[in-house]
Amino acid sequence: MRLFPISLVIAPLLAACMADQPATVPANDCRAGSYADLIGAPLNAFNADQAAGPVRILPPGAAMTMDHNPSRLNIHHDSGKRITQITCG
Repeated sequence: MRLFPISLVIAPLLAACMADQPATVPANDCRAGSYADLIGAPLNAFNADQAAGPVRILPPGAAMTMDHNPSRLNIHHDSGKRITQITCG
């Protein structure tokens, strides 16, 4: 009897759990909502000097610390340097 590889069963289930998050801007302490109009804009449209607190720029696949800082503004961008998501943390 031949066993069915378990990875063929688990991989699709994990992929469903890790679906791309929508490009939303949650309201939080970092005032991410005030930057909602920048989603889809070039990265250079964002001016970090005008942010009220710390800012973290996150390119695709970037390693990042997992410490949660509700006052930190996270700017996620794609490989074309277009802003895809703005979050707090």
